[in-house]
Amino acid sequence: MADAKHILSMADAKISDIGKYRIIDLVGEGAMGVVYKAEDSVLGRTVAIKVMNDSIARQEDLRKRFLHEAQAAASLQHPNVVCIYDLGEQDGHLFIAMEFVDGVDLERLIELGEPMSLQARLDIIIDVLTGLAFAHKRGIVHRDIKPANIRIGEDGRAKIMDFGVAHLASSSMTRTGSFLGTPSYMAPEQITEGKTTPATDIFAVGGVLYQLLAQMKPFDAPTLQNLFFKIITEKPRPISELMPGLPPALDRIVMKAMAKEPSGRYSSAIEMANDLSTVRAKLSGPSYPASVSLSASVATALEQARKSSQVRMRKNALIGAGALAAVALIAAAWSLSTRSRSGELGLTGGTAPITSAATEQPAATVTPPSTAITNATSKQQLPAPPPPTRQGRSPTTPRDTRVAGTAKPTNKPAQPVVVAPNIPSRVEPSAPSANARQETVVSAPPVTAPRPVVTAPAQEAPPPAPASPSTAGISPTVEAYARAIESRDISAIRRVYPGLTSDQQRNFEQFFQSARNINVTFRVANVEASGYSADARLVGTYEYVTSAGKTERQPVSFAATLRHDGNAWRLVSVR
Repeated sequence: MADAKHILSMADAKISDIGKYRIIDLVGEGAMGVVYKAEDSVLGRTVAIKVMNDSIARQEDLRKRFLHEAQAAASLQHPNVVCIYDLGEQDGHLFIAMEFVDGVDLERLIELGEPMSLQARLDIIIDVLTGLAFAHKRGIVHRDIKPANIRIGEDGRAKIMDFGVAHLASSSMTRTGSFLGTPSYMAPEQITEGKTTPATDIFAVGGVLYQLLAQMKPFDAPTLQNLFFKIITEKPRPISELMPGLPPALDRIVMKAMAKEPSGRYSSAIEMANDLSTVRAKLSGPSYPASVSLSASVATALEQARKSSQVRMRKNALIGAGALAAVALIAAAWSLSTRSRSGELGLTGGTAPITSAATEQPAATVTPPSTAITNATSKQQLPAPPPPTRQGRSPTTPRDTRVAGTAKPTNKPAQPVVVAPNIPSRVEPSAPSANARQETVVSAPPVTAPRPVVTAPAQEAPPPAPASPSTAGISPTVEAYARAIESRDISAIRRVYPGLTSDQQRNFEQFFQSARNINVTFRVANVEASGYSADARLVGTYEYVTSAGKTERQPVSFAATLRHDGNAWRLVSVR
């Protein structure tokens, strides 16, 4: 087994294994470590392995904090968050095994200048906000939202990367006086006080949205000190001045997200997502996924990446810059600026190389306790429905028709039966679970970022939202889902529930192998609606005959998220 140190220090060394992970290729490298594409030799799936710089492991407090916060971040099982599967230490280097997303970073997409419609740009930010809302509800703040930490999959879905890792940059900066990356998206309080809250992430999202819309960063300067000073004392130039054709509401949304004081920003990520969804709903053209502009852009970027020369394996070097003096300087500037912030200075920054081809007119702060990361335990039984008392509603809503991506961890069974996570072992087969890897046991209020298909009105007034759903309004969709399960046809299930995950599909397939004469009954127990979205609690029964000829009747209870597309309710997620 190769020493992990050689992986980081030898440019042309042959990559070997890291524990059970067989290294396939070098994906990228940065100030905090290197990322490899690898295969989990036990589960047989492709993963991304991030090997951290050895300086992190040498500092005991950083090492403990890394392990604690990465463990907490591993609880974030959400379609808009890159899932953490495993973490460990190899030859003095800490590493994280995570979901491998075949796609491109938003930073790279911007650099390539690929055209993106306004709808696609808003969809990216709404995805990021829904992922953040999920994390914030669980006490986790990202701290380093930027285009490089937003991964766009081939299906167009945006996923947030590096939860549980971003705090290492700020810790290392404080200790060594070196700065990691360009802090164009840092909030004022993050610079002056080192404070990070959900409002800090919202400020950063506002900065990324600004760059996507205005084709330039909100703040830019030749030196780090000047950049910090601008972030603390100035407001970015209004987007309406740079891109006059954009909906005026976007100016207000960006400026609110980037307010200097945290109290002036959106109170939650989902509140900002809902405002963006209102603007998104009024744009002409079909909502995702009917529009392929973003997927085409990602495909083009991937093709260019494949044609480029392979990245050489070279020693990881920190990007040096003096930050401690800058923080002290800007802290003094902040004190001065609070007394004279009325003057708004214009911003003259460089333009990002992204092209607007289809613009339309009209490190984590953790409160949960640390938990060890383990793979799902295989049990000899069919997949079972989620436990009625342990699973709460997700506070975020994944996009309607996009699959979550890489399957969650689950051991391969010795017999053609499958694990039923969080369900006591039974001899008899049981009905498929709503989700093979549940996200959390914490209940949360419904949140959503809907994107209904509507015709763009002539004025700025938002379109009327559908009335709060009744049980009768959602029941036809639920009934269609039950009939699709009875059909034993995965394609039929996916038509009703496009967000079917890999684990859910595998559970259904294994259930269908060992059960026949399936009869499914679902009813809506309760509904909580907000605008175009709704969270419902579904109850019912699975009746089926096992391969041994025994008739089983199993009660089920699970949560579902639905979204109204202007005509009917659509099933978005089941958990």
